[in-house]
Amino acid sequence: MSDFEPAPSKETFCDKEPPEDRAHTLEYVLLKDIFLPNGFLEREAVKGDILDLGCGRGSLGKALSNIGKNISLIGVDIIKYEGKDFRKIYSEIRQNDAAKEVTQIKESGKKFDLVISFGLPPKAIEDLIDNGDLKDIVKPEGSVLLIFDAIIEDRFQKMARKAGFEKHSGSFPSDPDILYWRNSSRLQD
Repeated sequence: MSDFEPAPSKETFCDKEPPEDRAHTLEYVLLKDIFLPNGFLEREAVKGDILDLGCGRGSLGKALSNIGKNISLIGVDIIKYEGKDFRKIYSEIRQNDAAKEVTQIKESGKKFDLVISFGLPPKAIEDLIDNGDLKDIVKPEGSVLLIFDAIIEDRFQKMARKAGFEKHSGSFPSDPDILYWRNSSRLQD
């Protein structure tokens, strides 16, 4: 099942679920399956500079802003969205392919405390992991969270594990699979 439906123009899409409802759903998933005490990551990981790949109309950004305060969000999405949205919470929105944007960010030298996506197509995430640039844009002690809206195929799980990502599953069989990576390098004095 797709989260999107075609909009009047071929260049835009509309979320089927209202962004406010989607933000509440995403916040629930983050608190239930990702952040401690039930999950595997401290809420303090939502801090500083955050890159939201596949930001859509900003529902994930809104959920993150409810969890972490004083964050700076940059959103990236290949598609232009219409209708009421949360884009005002982003410091910048870039319309680009996620893999191309990550490569451009790497070349610029910019680093993020958290790189996150929810609902990017598996092929797009596979490309991000495969080319290795994704890890290069994460600050020391930063994290990458790739949240799927479907079960991850075994072949893809093996590739992600080989690249150093941990797989986590939601509380229920229908919950999304999550790939997680933490940069364990530290800043040198």
